[in-house]
Amino acid sequence: MGYGRGTGAVGITYSDEYRATLIRGSYSTYLNRLPDPTGAAWWLSAMRSGVTIQQMEAGFIGSEEYYAKAGGTGAGWVAQLYNMSWAEQVQTPRSKRGPLPASSPVTSTARTYDG
Repeated sequence: MGYGRGTGAVGITYSDEYRATLIRGSYSTYLNRLPDPTGAAWWLSAMRSGVTIQQMEAGFIGSEEYYAKAGGTGAGWVAQLYNMSWAEQVQTPRSKRGPLPASSPVTSTARTYDG
C-alpha cells in the first residue's frame, strides 16, 4: 500500500532540505545575505524542534541585524517593515489581494489627488 498525497506533502515540508530552502529564503529576504553555517544550523535545529516559518521570520525581523540594516532606529525599522509589506502586495496578483483599507496611505493619497 502506498502513501497518500498528504503523507508525501508532510514528508517534504518537514524535510531538512525543504526547511533549509526556507531558511536561505528568509536570510535573503530579511538580511539580504546568505546564511552563515552556524545560523543556518541553529534555525534548522529550531525548526526540527517545532519553530514555524512565521516564528522564524519574526526572529529575523526582530533581530539586531535587521534593525541595523533598517537604519538602527525605530522609525527606520517600521519603514522597512512597511516597505517590505508593500513590495509583497505589489508582487501579489491583484486577484489574490483584498481591497486596500480606506485608511491606508495609498487610498488616502489617491483621494487627495482625486480632489
